[in-house]
Amino acid sequence: MGWNGRIRVRHRDGRALDVDLRVSASFRIGNDDCFLLSAREQRRRETVGRSVLDGFLTRSPIGMAVMDLDLRYVWLNDTLERLGGVPREQRLGRRLSELLPGIQAETLEGLMRKVMDTGNPVTDHEYLGWSWADPHRQHAYSTSFFPLVDAGDSVTGVCYMVQDVTERWNARRLLSMVNEAGTSVGTTLDVVRTAQELADFAVPRLADFVIVDLLEPVLSTDGHGAWLTDAGPAPARPTMRRAALRSVREGCPEAVARIGDRVDFLPPPYDMNLLIGGEPILIPVLDPSDDLWVAQEPARRSGSGSSACTR
Repeated sequence: MGWNGRIRVRHRDGRALDVDLRVSASFRIGNDDCFLLSAREQRRRETVGRSVLDGFLTRSPIGMAVMDLDLRYVWLNDTLERLGGVPREQRLGRRLSELLPGIQAETLEGLMRKVMDTGNPVTDHEYLGWSWADPHRQHAYSTSFFPLVDAGDSVTGVCYMVQDVTERWNARRLLSMVNEAGTSVGTTLDVVRTAQELADFAVPRLADFVIVDLLEPVLSTDGHGAWLTDAGPAPARPTMRRAALRSVREGCPEAVARIGDRVDFLPPPYDMNLLIGGEPILIPVLDPSDDLWVAQEPARRSGSGSSACTR
C-alpha cells in the first residue's frame, strides 16, 4: 500500500514549503524496512478572477453560446444577443431552429450534433442568413463549434461562436464578380453587343431588370454604331436609344421601350445634369404614386422597387 498527500516541510535555507508527498509501498533491503518517497513542491496556480472571466465572456466581440444535449440554449453572451436580435430570456431553454429559422438553423444544428457525436470541432463554417437584428439585410456569418466535456470525458453539450463577416464576404464576392465581368463583358469592340453583355451580366447578380440606353451619336456611323447612318448634330436634350435590356422575367414585361427604340427618360426629379456629371444615383424606393412620376412618366407608373442609374 502507498500513501500520498500534502505536507509542509522546511527547506535547508529555513523556508517553509508545501509539497505533494507520495510514499510507495514498503520493501526490505537486508534487515531494514525501506520506503520510497517522492515529493514535488506545490506551485501557486495562476487563477483568473470571476469578474475577469465574466467580462471576457460577456464583452467578447464574438458571439458565444452553450447548448445542452438537446441543443437548447443554457447560456449566451451579450454579443450573440445583439447579433440575433432575440432577447436572452426568449432564447434560454429553446432551440436555434425555433428562434431564427432564417439563418440555416437546421444545417447549424446538424453540425452541432456531428460535433457531439464525433468529439471533433468544426471551425469557420460560413453561411448567409437573416436575423431579427437587421431583418431587411442579409448578413454573412462565420461559426465554429466544439464539444463540452465533464471530468469523466463525457460530452455534456456544445459551445458555438459566431462572428459577422459580411464585409469580408462582400469583398470576396465583389472580387469574384470583377474577375467574371472581365471575361464576359467587352469581348468585342461592338458597342451594342457590349451593352447587351453588360445587361446579361448584371441580371440577376445585381438587379432583376436592367436597361442600357446610349446616346444616338454613340450609335451613329461616326460612333461605330450599327443602327444609325448619321445621328446629326446633338440636340439641346440629347436623344438616347435603347441598346440592351434584360430581366429575370421572360420577355422583359417591365420594359416600356424595346431595343432600338428612341427613349427620352431620366428618373424624376433628375435632369440632363445626371449625364453630364457622371455620378451614379440610387433611388431606394420607386413610388409610382409620386406626383413627378404621374406627370412626367405616366407609362412607368405601374410597379415599384428601387433603381440605380449610372453613366
